[in-house]
Amino acid sequence: MSKSFYELEQSLMGCQGVIDDLKTLSSRLANDHRKLSDADVIDLIRGLSVLYEMKFDKTWAALNDFRDK
Repeated sequence: MSKSFYELEQSLMGCQGVIDDLKTLSSRLANDHRKLSDADVIDLIRGLSVLYEMKFDKTWAALNDFRDK
């Protein structure tokens, strides 16, 4: 297996974390007695958005590297 394919595979697997992160957030919002403020929730969602934009950018770069070889 080439390094580029491995990097692409790892990037794709990393992007799957969005599902777990959203489940964690929704569980916390639904079940935790210490409620988060609306501002905290918005900040968390914005943070996740930035994080996953970076992960998807990395994945696209890995895909382009794989295709170019």
